Amino acid sequence: MRYLFILDYKNLDNGGFLKLFAKRLSELRLDSFMVLHADSEYTDRIMQTGVMREDAKIRSIKELNLRLTALFADEGIPMIAINGYQRDTVVQKDDESIEINSYYLKKLGTQTNVLLSALVKDTTKNATPKPLADLAEALHSAMEFHHIIAFDTENKLDEIFVNAGSGSVNDAPSMPKELANTSLPLCILRLNNLTNRKNFDNSIG
Repeated sequence: MRYLFILDYKNLDNGGFLKLFAKRLSELRLDSFMVLHADSEYTDRIMQTGVMREDAKIRSIKELNLRLTALFADEGIPMIAINGYQRDTVVQKDDESIEINSYYLKKLGTQTNVLLSALVKDTTKNATPKPLADLAEALHSAMEFHHIIAFDTENKLDEIFVNAGSGSVNDAPSMPKELANTSLPLCILRLNNLTNRKNFDNSIG
């Protein structure tokens, strides 16, 4: 797989962003890629129904995995959705390190695109959420992506709700908070960097 797209907490709760992201990703017609996500503000809304935070976070991630699959399918993007704990795809070891079943993921990548959640199998064989940055680093170490892409957390309304062109924006894109201290070679894009393949390729270098 050449590309890893990371959907952060803030953008995951932005329906306009997600819809346009899926649309533009479909239009790029990339070779196989992976999309990684954790939870969003949906967790807090679940908690308002009386669910404890840890349980709400797990439920939020699972439901987002399904919703994103449907969103990508609506745009004609072939995608297999996986929670990291399924099929021992991502396992947390006793020393808190993360073991990736890279053989399985690479094999999937020859067949379709992959949507992976941050729910991993812990030492008690239960599903547990891992920080997005930690999981992304483990994935990159195992998979060696060519490009790792996250998105500006201060997306402008005219970019999200209007099919804006690739005009330049003066302000630098805002880094997602959960990725701020990562050692990953991240490229932070705006949605207008995905308007066509040439623009996208130039944006990621």
